[in-house]
Amino acid sequence: MAMRHFEPALASGRELEVDLWREANLVEAYASSRQGLALAAHRRGFSVRTQGNAETIELVDCLGLDPSLENRKVAVALHRDLKRRCRQAQIPDAVKPVSLSDVVEWLARAWIPIVLVDARLVGDVEVPHWVLVTGIDPHTVTFHDPLAHAGNTNAPRREFAKRLGFKGTSCAVVIEGQPQASRGEPPRIPGSSRAAPSNKLHLHSNAALSA
Repeated sequence: MAMRHFEPALASGRELEVDLWREANLVEAYASSRQGLALAAHRRGFSVRTQGNAETIELVDCLGLDPSLENRKVAVALHRDLKRRCRQAQIPDAVKPVSLSDVVEWLARAWIPIVLVDARLVGDVEVPHWVLVTGIDPHTVTFHDPLAHAGNTNAPRREFAKRLGFKGTSCAVVIEGQPQASRGEPPRIPGSSRAAPSNKLHLHSNAALSA
């Protein structure tokens, strides 16, 4: 998880995944917004920021969902509440598309970006999917796929850029670390005393923040 990169002792498991899903999910929208995921991380003491080009409820329209009027009202109310809570928590939100250049910059700052992609990046189903990017070099993007059995997944840089976002909606949740964490030190690989290699901007993490 992104959180364990900064707090290796964090006890992860199904219970934490369910808690994060419950806090981030829009229920009637059948999806997690960037605000919901960010707020879940913030509540656990992590510095976080978000970026995306959707100011309305993310993923509802691009998924082709057609909730009833009452269900849409519930989703809208939940979304507005999440945005209000994020503003109160002073979580930065940049309203603009997410590009591969943004991901490179976040990794260079030793931040952990969780980005929305088209799941055809890793399979045959066309649905929105969250992955955690752990490294980029001139040819390859390395990322943690929560649906994979183990380890990191690699994709050609051009293919990853093509699948970044879903049907025009792009968004990211970026974990910066913990407020008390020291700044300016090279990123460390969990479970290792050595710094992550700077030539490929690799920041290995055990799993993605649950969505």
